Amino acid sequence: MNITGANPIHIAETPTSGQPAEFRLNQRISADILKVSGDQVTMVVQGQQVVGRIAGGDQTSLAGQKMAQFIVRGMADGVLQLQLVPNDAGQAITSSLANQWSILAQNLLQISGLPLSEENMNMGRALLSAGLPITPALINSMQSALAGINNWGQAEANVSASLISSGLPLSSGSLQLALQNLPSLIDSFQKLQGQLENLVKISGSAETRSLAGNALQVLNDSTINLSNNSSNIMTQIRASIATLGKSLEAHLADAIKNNTSLLNDNHDASGMLALAYLRRQLVGEGNNGVVREIDRFMDSLRQMQFLNAASPKDPTNPPWLMVNLPLAAQQSQQPDLQNANIKISYRADENGQEIDPDNNRIVFTVELDSSHFLEVDLSMVQKRVGAWLTAPDDEWKKLVESELPSLKTGLESIGYQMQFARCETKAKTTVIDTSNTHKINIEA
Repeated sequence: MNITGANPIHIAETPTSGQPAEFRLNQRISADILKVSGDQVTMVVQGQQVVGRIAGGDQTSLAGQKMAQFIVRGMADGVLQLQLVPNDAGQAITSSLANQWSILAQNLLQISGLPLSEENMNMGRALLSAGLPITPALINSMQSALAGINNWGQAEANVSASLISSGLPLSSGSLQLALQNLPSLIDSFQKLQGQLENLVKISGSAETRSLAGNALQVLNDSTINLSNNSSNIMTQIRASIATLGKSLEAHLADAIKNNTSLLNDNHDASGMLALAYLRRQLVGEGNNGVVREIDRFMDSLRQMQFLNAASPKDPTNPPWLMVNLPLAAQQSQQPDLQNANIKISYRADENGQEIDPDNNRIVFTVELDSSHFLEVDLSMVQKRVGAWLTAPDDEWKKLVESELPSLKTGLESIGYQMQFARCETKAKTTVIDTSNTHKINIEA
């Protein structure tokens, strides 16, 4: 008999999140500090990047620290809550753990015939913390990627090891991308939308207005309006995935393959090429403000796309195609957008990557606010579908259950047979379950 703890608590994923980190209430954790901004701290724990909130006043004690000890105090408004362990209480434990990793790393480096330099020790400790062996090949791979990071230390080495552990490609570029602390894709999407609307209205250059209008149309066409009928929504979902799921590099690869010139401005460019053409125009005009917004959006998009670059290592755990999509509840000039995440499982083997529409699993999650979400989890076997749905409260549950007949009808119209559908309620979580024996699965 399996006894499970509390339902998973979801917080924003980062590119370094291969497997979720697991914490318990009142657990003491050691972390490498990447960044402190107000009461928010970005850190690396167990080889994964985590964002948490620390108690007021504690942030001043973190100034200049590269490592710290925290006690997990719960979850409030969807954010991990931490209490900083004072130096006099936590330093001895941190030093003891660091010494243990250092001794083991030193011994394994010597066995592998590698020099006992400070850099190799940092990389060795990082590999061990990520559950990886210390080998010359892995050390050389990390060293090559870390060479592109100025003044890198233990925290950066830990992130690079986490990428390897997650099956993600490691290079200087991918490591720099993973280390960036960026706004959510929806936040950067909306901010860029506003900047482009202003450009279309007030820019003095006809060339810029035209390019900005095309780029704005690309973003608008990527938005899914739930006020439309189901047929239009399906069309919008396909268009949004095709736009946001295709990287700028993929556009460039297509141009090379088709021998298409990219030198001339294209006012009808599709996808991210439209933003690239506009960015080039704005750089020439010295409009650095909008250029920065384009860069932030593109980097947020790359972080999402980067998660799909993992090479699966476990045949029993199929990889996922993951895409974040902007949802608008109603049609308006500037609708408030919610983030929707679609995860689709696929097969990856020697014959390539394939999504099997008859045997699959699709998870659709909509963030209603910082601590509420609506989730639809569909499992398909020989076109027979089981549906697990999660609602934030009883009111949402009634609404979801009232839509189940239309879900059944819709699936049957495209050749699937609904076997069952169950909806459960997940109440708003403000504090982690107080049972110390339950593990809380926190996606970092």
